[in-house]
Amino acid sequence: MSLSPAPPGEGPGVLTYQSPQAEARGADRASTLSLVASGLCLGLIALMFALMWKPGLYGFIVLVVAGPLVALLCAGSARKRAAGDPGQRRRARLATMCAWGTMAVSAAAAMIAFSSDMGVSREIPNRVKCRSNLRAIGQSILLYANENKGHYPPALDLLISTQDVGTSVFICPSSNDDKAQGATSELRVQDFRTTPGRCSYIYIGAAFTQGTATAAHVIAYEPLANHSKGGMNVLYGDGHVDWLSAADARYLLTELQAGRNPPKARTAGAAGK
Repeated sequence: MSLSPAPPGEGPGVLTYQSPQAEARGADRASTLSLVASGLCLGLIALMFALMWKPGLYGFIVLVVAGPLVALLCAGSARKRAAGDPGQRRRARLATMCAWGTMAVSAAAAMIAFSSDMGVSREIPNRVKCRSNLRAIGQSILLYANENKGHYPPALDLLISTQDVGTSVFICPSSNDDKAQGATSELRVQDFRTTPGRCSYIYIGAAFTQGTATAAHVIAYEPLANHSKGGMNVLYGDGHVDWLSAADARYLLTELQAGRNPPKARTAGAAGK
């Protein structure tokens, strides 16, 4: 039963009556709409993770805000309309619980997705830091060569003891490696040599000298897995460092495994692979 306002100047409002059956039908429709909205949101979230789909900003607004909010509003409407019907009250309570559950799942999905995006954004400065590390290693190799008749060091650990290089420069920030420890350079060298995971880079320059190494020769590189196989940094004979895409990195590794250093230039046919 409800009071409908009369048009202005036409006297008091008119008392109207709405049957319990109509209220129950309205509650049923609101509960159904709430459950459908919850189901669609949860289904889209499951599909998003199954397909590794990035819905973008507007997609997240729909999944995390609009969808759960529609479900919650419809559930609230169902509870109001179902005041006199025990069956509809139970159905409205179920719709409300589903709506709140959908909102919680959507919030968790958003946090996971955004933290994943943050991980990707952190990878760019990690690449820059990794490149800086290799450049510092290259400069130390050239300093070592100046002091040793042009010969490059037979192993990178010699840079720790002869060039006073900090062990942190041997660690890629995107890897799980950790710098060598020790109170003295001798202890750090020992830890570097004996403990796995103390160097993120692969050194292949032991046989070179300042006279034989050129800007085309590879002196050191990192495993492709360091940056989630998105590419790798490479140190060349003149001390410069380049970032190679995943495809270029795989090609360079194939060349090195075949014993070609400097690697052959990549042809147009190879570049398409």
